[in-house]
Amino acid sequence: MRLRRLAMGASLLGFVACGASTEGPVVANQPPKVTFSFEKLAVRKGVNVNLTVSVSDPNEDDALSVTWEISRNTLTPMNSARTVMEWQTPATTGADTVRVTVSDGELSSMIEEIIWVGTNQTENSRSNYVIADSPYIVALGAGNPKLSIPPDFTATVDPGVMILMDEPLSEIVVEGTLVINGTALDPVLIKPNRRSPFVTCGGNGNWWEGIRVSTGNPASPGSLEMTHGEVRNGTFAVRLTETASAVITSSALRCSQTAAVRIAGSGALTITDCDIDNNNGGGVHLITGLTITPPASVNITDSRIRINGGVGIDIDIDDQNGSVPINILRNEISSNITYGIRLLKAAKPTINFNSFFANGNPPGEYNILLTTGFPLGGNITTIDATQNFWGAAYSTQTPIDATVWDSIDSPAVATRLLLSPWLSAAP
Repeated sequence: MRLRRLAMGASLLGFVACGASTEGPVVANQPPKVTFSFEKLAVRKGVNVNLTVSVSDPNEDDALSVTWEISRNTLTPMNSARTVMEWQTPATTGADTVRVTVSDGELSSMIEEIIWVGTNQTENSRSNYVIADSPYIVALGAGNPKLSIPPDFTATVDPGVMILMDEPLSEIVVEGTLVINGTALDPVLIKPNRRSPFVTCGGNGNWWEGIRVSTGNPASPGSLEMTHGEVRNGTFAVRLTETASAVITSSALRCSQTAAVRIAGSGALTITDCDIDNNNGGGVHLITGLTITPPASVNITDSRIRINGGVGIDIDIDDQNGSVPINILRNEISSNITYGIRLLKAAKPTINFNSFFANGNPPGEYNILLTTGFPLGGNITTIDATQNFWGAAYSTQTPIDATVWDSIDSPAVATRLLLSPWLSAAP
């Protein structure tokens, strides 16, 4: 091991005068550092691309050498430092491993990354996404980066397919039917074509717009059927407008900027066995306000809605008679920053067999909140929130009452949450 010696500055003269050694304390050599600075997660097949790394060394006078290895095809140096290498990508899709080592002659560091080789999609519509051509790199041009499923048209996505959006503010617009057929072993992934840290869960939640399901043909509204899919880093993961509907099963909706799911129309929404977490603005938003017809039905069951930056489930609709069936059953609703469930205007959901804990700030103070004026113009005197677990085996209702806000807490709220009986353990 090479050793470094530090001069002692002003003390040096004293040591020289006494005839002592001029050498200072010994400092061990530190290994150099290397980071992968290539931004994209996947590249087109059969083209030349430049792969880049950044190298640094704590010991500034060391000469560094950089070596590369890649699983398919060859690399050509593009500069003398070998920090930029041209790679002719393979003609077939797949995952390639690149390994880069930097050495100062004695110590070294190594990084290993996966680069996907995929199929470039430049057309605005496609009927089938098959695993043989995956990943799909959706590059539609900055002017109108919208991937469209037109009315009366069905597009299917096979198990294991990745759809990578290559441009900021791109969007998947579904006016026909989009069927995502993932499996537990081979889920479908839809996200930006960027690797971490260029897109992260906290800071890039609106890198693309997400999946918007709308109505192009009123006789045949848009619909989404997603099983074992994962959608990440959009303004929304899924947004329903007009009369469009969605059935989302065993899927993960993460890292969205505004909400994982928003229904702002009169269609139906069913969410079953899903993970809805780490979304900056919130989990599920039912927001039609006073001007849009409320949803036909909403069912949120057997899911995990947690660690979202806003409200876990936000219900802001004008259903003064409480006639819209909204069922919130057997979910974990936890660690959402503002509220677990918030109700605005007027609605009468059924809230049973859920686990509530650590919602609000401080955690645990706002598991369910009915806002001032609720129910706006309606006659909803009670809401069924029985048979829920409230984070502990409570023997009395008093500590549970402390985690919700209803007519007991404010005369400006006219609705009482029915909490008894409750569960002493998570269902």
